[in-house]
Amino acid sequence: MNIVQLFHRLVYAQVLLGITASCMAERNPGLLLVAGAVGAMSWYVTEGPRSRTIPRWAVNAGALGAVAVLAFELTTRRADVVAAMGHFTMALQLLMLYARKSEREYAQLLVLSLLQMIGASVLSVSMIYGVVLAAYCVLALATALLFHLSASAERVHQANRRAAAGGPAPPRPAAVAGPAARRQLRYLGLVIAAVSGGVAVAVFLAVPRTGKTSLDLGGATAGGSPQTGFTETVRLGAGPIGSGSREPLLNLTVLSHDQNIGWENDPWLVRGAALDAYDPQNHTWYRSPFALASDRVFDVARFGRTADDAVAPPPDPDDPTPSRYLDPGPGPGPGHRYTAEVALRDTRQRTLFGVVAAPMRLGSSGFHLLDLGSDGLGTFALSPIDQQMRATDAILGPLTYRIDWPITRPHANRGDGVGRPPGIDELDPRLTTATLGPPPRLVPGNQTARNRTSANNTIESRTTAPRTRESAHGPAVIDRQTYARRWDVEPERYRRLAQEVLRQAGLQRDPAARSTPDDLRVAAALADHLRRRYAYDLGNPPARDGADPTSVFLFESRRGHCELFAAALVGLCRSVGVPARMVTGFHASEFNTLGGYYVVRPTHAHAWAEIDAGAGVGWVTLDPTPGDEVRAIHRTPDGVLAGLRQAYEHVEFAWIRMVVAFDSRTRKEVLHSVGQTFRATQHGGARRLDGLLAAARRLPALGLNRPEALVMLLCSAGLLLAAFVAIRQTLARRRRLARLRLDRLPADARRGLGRRLGFYLRMLDLLERHGYRRPAWQSPAAFAAELAEANPLRFDPVVALTDTFYEVRYGDRPLDPDRRQRVRAHLKQLEASFARNAA
Repeated sequence: MNIVQLFHRLVYAQVLLGITASCMAERNPGLLLVAGAVGAMSWYVTEGPRSRTIPRWAVNAGALGAVAVLAFELTTRRADVVAAMGHFTMALQLLMLYARKSEREYAQLLVLSLLQMIGASVLSVSMIYGVVLAAYCVLALATALLFHLSASAERVHQANRRAAAGGPAPPRPAAVAGPAARRQLRYLGLVIAAVSGGVAVAVFLAVPRTGKTSLDLGGATAGGSPQTGFTETVRLGAGPIGSGSREPLLNLTVLSHDQNIGWENDPWLVRGAALDAYDPQNHTWYRSPFALASDRVFDVARFGRTADDAVAPPPDPDDPTPSRYLDPGPGPGPGHRYTAEVALRDTRQRTLFGVVAAPMRLGSSGFHLLDLGSDGLGTFALSPIDQQMRATDAILGPLTYRIDWPITRPHANRGDGVGRPPGIDELDPRLTTATLGPPPRLVPGNQTARNRTSANNTIESRTTAPRTRESAHGPAVIDRQTYARRWDVEPERYRRLAQEVLRQAGLQRDPAARSTPDDLRVAAALADHLRRRYAYDLGNPPARDGADPTSVFLFESRRGHCELFAAALVGLCRSVGVPARMVTGFHASEFNTLGGYYVVRPTHAHAWAEIDAGAGVGWVTLDPTPGDEVRAIHRTPDGVLAGLRQAYEHVEFAWIRMVVAFDSRTRKEVLHSVGQTFRATQHGGARRLDGLLAAARRLPALGLNRPEALVMLLCSAGLLLAAFVAIRQTLARRRRLARLRLDRLPADARRGLGRRLGFYLRMLDLLERHGYRRPAWQSPAAFAAELAEANPLRFDPVVALTDTFYEVRYGDRPLDPDRRQRVRAHLKQLEASFARNAA
């Protein structure tokens, strides 16, 4: 084995594997195609028949160009820092593959490839990427060991050249490793891998991961999602928000009384952003500065447990405490709460999602947070006005958090004052009288939570509202009196339609009234009108130039997607004086039966409305979109492929929960399960099995019942046994090839000769069992002749078998039936002679 040649091949393979993994992490197949083709071509160009390399000055010029591209991506395009650095290191590696390389350049290639893999690890939580990363680690270990051997050979060559100064240059020594050296190298690699793996497992268990970071590495704004689907601003006429990737975005588990209540026929709404302002010129819904200014920062560890949760400057004695403006009445007990575990798969946004029961005819209570817990969040922001949540620091990778909100019903929440989102008029006036300007600017992420809050305890936001705020009725200034009430798009036309719908329903609403006891019924009648008279359509044509998309949908086309239904309901409600706002999030109805959770994808993005039903009722959720059409689009796929996809996503989610997002809570559960398993092994076999099954059921990411756990345990045991047998056979085959001196032959010839010459190994084993071992330095013919000379009668079959060995091994003769019969006869004769001697 030539060490130098093997090292060069492994470096080339390692660089290409790193580039492939980086492109996989970015989900950029175009980049993979281009970079992979350029990298693969480098081997033919530099190592092929002509062996050409680019000059050093061209490499330096290309490196300067890569620096310029990096600066352009970071400044002009505002690209993701990690992705931009990955492109930069990828360009440097491709340049170096085409250059003349010494040991120094090879070391630089290995370092750049390692840096690229580290960056790609930030961008992806995929289980496939984890498998690629494991393969990369194995390859990197082998490359590092060979690098030291190759460097040693290079140092020997340089020393010989210095010693022969003035004379002819000595030839480069052949860096060839024999069987013993290869064996030692394998053992050394296994020892290093075992030690490194043990250290990695110890660090993994000792240092749980979190998803937060004080550095804002994402180029995408916190106010907008990097993927198609959920957004914190909705521009009507730009296509439906529910068009995007089918990759899982988050998983949702809903509990009540500690019991999983998820079901594929029971959807939930995953609440993201509450949009209360509309720009008629840009046809864009956004969150107003009035709502942005109400964001308060809270400590996750203390939220919902004390009245001093806000992270703020020294409290003002006259300022209302968080408990007063977050919960207007005595909160419901633990038995009257829903609990949801939200597992964000991979996100660089800061929105934290709430959960709302899918609305009934009269709507469900709006979201009202009672408690939030997470190992990945230190502080978070929550608005008492619209209950919108966001992380105060950027989130990298997966994040799991748990939220509690009250169990309420549309009829039961009237006047109870318990755990409901308060209406705008129920909030303390001091919370809604701040002097408001443009949206607050983002404060650098490395500041403390105290410094991130202003004098009135507001939090930064990167949600950008449209620049144009003027309408035909003057500036769109939003304050306490006008919050969720302004409607400047053909208000009279909307009012006439709304009043006609209410008249047919036997209702009426005075637009000048601040609120009425029938506001919930009024909004429900308008929503029911949209559901019955309008069609849900993802492919509706865009509005003509100058026309408002909501008006075109409401009065002309009568077809549209969920944003238009929600915008139409908000416009109709506001036209008759009922406060309303649009909400964007997801429709969670795809249920994974293996794990007992809902899978939410960007394609499940949805929009609905919330209306302020007045004192004692608060904000109520209404979805005017026809429910049957929405459920048909977001239903759980069926069929064999869908089942396989569901199983894969469940395994990948277990990977994310147990490996990528391994936090302190998961660590406690795993260690507890392991401890229970060890304690169970002290009892009988049946009890040990029950303990193993119980430990498997307690794993939070699996959720298996007893039969499923038993099947999983048996399958795991079968896989381990199969792996043991395969490893043993592989090692035995390698030893057999080494004994036959076939390990240097090509693979095809090695396998064929190894099978045909098995009879000779059987003969050697038989001789060794009776004390006759062939020395490694002695040829087969000499060994057979020595035995036959000592005892011709007993060892004549050895000579005959050795002759057949030479015919097959070196004479290229087939092991035909005649030779097989003679081989069997000679082996039996040899065994019989040993048996007679023993007797």
